[in-house]
Amino acid sequence: METHEAGAGGEESMSYSAWYELAYTVDGKSIHSRARSEDVFLAGPEAVQVRIQRHSAGTRGAAYLNPNDPSQVRLDLGKNVRVMALPLWLLLAGASLSLIGLSLWFMGTPTVFW
Repeated sequence: METHEAGAGGEESMSYSAWYELAYTVDGKSIHSRARSEDVFLAGPEAVQVRIQRHSAGTRGAAYLNPNDPSQVRLDLGKNVRVMALPLWLLLAGASLSLIGLSLWFMGTPTVFW
């Protein structure tokens, strides 16, 4: 577990990240590497230790490898524009269509007044 301090002048906060030792096989080659979780934990150190123990020696999990260099491994995919672009565009399209439909519903059907 790695501890990070942020802030100054009585506004300090602590955050924690976890280091994991990984062993995996790629194309028949056994690789051992070390990876840091990109998740930043704002909980207390006891809660972080519980999560680290859940991923103790012998457990299995998903990891993301660099295809050009399998020794480079990440545990989490970053939150970036490429990951969020499609859901945000779909949300924008859905909201636009909902607003158009709602405005047409409130306008109602035109009637002729004689």
